[in-house]
Amino acid sequence: NKFITFTFRSIGSAFEGQENGAHAGNVNVLMRDMEGAPLSTFEIAARVRDKIGEVPEASKLTVGGRNRFGSPVSISLLSKNLEELNSAKEMLLTNLKSMPELDNVNDNNSQGKQEIQIKLKPKAYFLGLSQAEIAKQVRQGFYGGQVQRLQQGKDELRVWVRYPKQDRLNIGQFEDMKIKTPKGEFPLTELVTYSLDRGPVNIQRYNGSRDARIDADLLDPYAPVPPILEYIEDEIMPEIKALHPGVRVVYKGQAQDSAESVGFQIKSGGITGTTSRTIHPALLLLALSASTALRRFVRSLIF
Repeated sequence: NKFITFTFRSIGSAFEGQENGAHAGNVNVLMRDMEGAPLSTFEIAARVRDKIGEVPEASKLTVGGRNRFGSPVSISLLSKNLEELNSAKEMLLTNLKSMPELDNVNDNNSQGKQEIQIKLKPKAYFLGLSQAEIAKQVRQGFYGGQVQRLQQGKDELRVWVRYPKQDRLNIGQFEDMKIKTPKGEFPLTELVTYSLDRGPVNIQRYNGSRDARIDADLLDPYAPVPPILEYIEDEIMPEIKALHPGVRVVYKGQAQDSAESVGFQIKSGGITGTTSRTIHPALLLLALSASTALRRFVRSLIF
């Protein structure tokens, strides 16, 4: 291929280390120097994205390159109420995915591996059982529990006991297991309900609050970012804030980088400017030029 120099795939990590495990992976494509080429890397990524299409089996999927300046759209939702935070995150995700200007909309919460989550029924509480006790018995049955240590010369041997392999192959066998209690054995399904879900891998925090960050790329890489952020702030955020009053919003990515770079005060020439929003570089150059011209004009009047 005249544009691609090397390709490789990796299993176990994705999204720059945010996702880790056997369920995550990357296909990396290294391009040659594209200066003077008839098409850009953005156009190549768009063609690959269109060729792949929708992948319903994938929880997260992005096609694109790395941006040294951060994501064009990166919004953090902060709250100490996890339920409220997740609700606001899902609402924002839905709104951003419906915007035709955006692509590769994903959140930074790692999915983790699938796990069985159990919830006790009233009968379990009546028998004096706790969630930890039932989970311990389930783990011992399917993963194993240590029952003895043996010393053999300088080596220590550990003896673990669990169900035979043919009795721990599927969920149906999990439902058939019995839980031991002081009042006898009871079927697991009489004591708990369960669901299959992906557990959290890590907890993201920012300024003491739980952080749910959503990143998105532009479908047109040359489109201006400020109008899109202004639309999100004026049209999407008011409803989310009204329904989730405990959630705070922080703009990151290119918006944060620009705001930090352009939070300036120009006092020479009598011009002073402060801002917390993104300012186009052309406006900054215009302000600097005006300041310089004014200072020269004042000097000409003095001399």
